[in-house]
Amino acid sequence: MSCNIELQPAEELLLNVFFQASEKSEPFLFAVSSRALFIPRKKLFAVRDPRYFEKVPLSNVMSVSRIRLQPHFWWVLAALMVLVGTVTTISMVIPMIKGESGTVSGYPPAIVVVGLVIPFAVRRRFGIRIQMTNGSFLWKPPVVLDKASKNKIRNIQDQIISTCTRAGISTDDATTPEPLNQPKRKTA
Repeated sequence: MSCNIELQPAEELLLNVFFQASEKSEPFLFAVSSRALFIPRKKLFAVRDPRYFEKVPLSNVMSVSRIRLQPHFWWVLAALMVLVGTVTTISMVIPMIKGESGTVSGYPPAIVVVGLVIPFAVRRRFGIRIQMTNGSFLWKPPVVLDKASKNKIRNIQDQIISTCTRAGISTDDATTPEPLNQPKRKTA
């Protein structure tokens, strides 16, 4: 990996994170020092490993937030999968019911099942957004089904938020419940 962390004298590394959901998935690398954030970037053209760290001084970081990721795309995809899988399954089975010959495949029912599972897999997904003076960075973790991977992602996000708070960066966490607005009492 070409993601080397180069620290200045008297600079302390507070957090170094590496997460990869599977061997084929894109790894997530992130680091926090006492003077900078190390944000993962990818070169457009590279001969070998295109990943590198962009070192952003803490003075250029406005805030780090855990935000709720909107699942609308995934819901539309799930609905399309259920619809297409159901129509294909029915059109595959109808000739056999009529006594005609036809081919049977397990793919259409599998597409329906995956379409039914997607909304549960993308439920309560959170990402990390870093607002900087020259732009922003958003980490959307991969969609995972197993509880161990979901807990690992949650733990990494907790570490990032707490370490950035310790480093003096303004943080916001969408997973913590906000206090309810109490109605004002009318005085006579």
